[in-house]
Amino acid sequence: MISKSLAAIVEKSVNEAVKAGAKLLVGSKQRGAFMEPTILEDAPFDTDARKEEILGPVILLYSYNDFKEAVKEANNTHYGLQASAFMHDLNKAFYVFEHIEVALCLRYRKY
Repeated sequence: MISKSLAAIVEKSVNEAVKAGAKLLVGSKQRGAFMEPTILEDAPFDTDARKEEILGPVILLYSYNDFKEAVKEANNTHYGLQASAFMHDLNKAFYVFEHIEVALCLRYRKY
């Protein structure tokens, strides 16, 4: 991170999400300007970790049974700086490309 104060902001967002019910899979500790890479699962939608763009090494994971609903939720943020979609289905890859409202990193792998 660029400064200790910015790392502290990221750590605060992570801690608030965990307190609200997110499952911490790895990371979350700040040491000076260093913030551990962090993975949170199912951060509640009303937390800053979900609503705001975290400008730090934090990934939020969610599972969905409906693919189109997942794309819709990916668009449900104030900002859309980055999104990634990893899949084996080329049709779904094109659907993401056409419907997601962020800068996009898309990976398709055919087996």
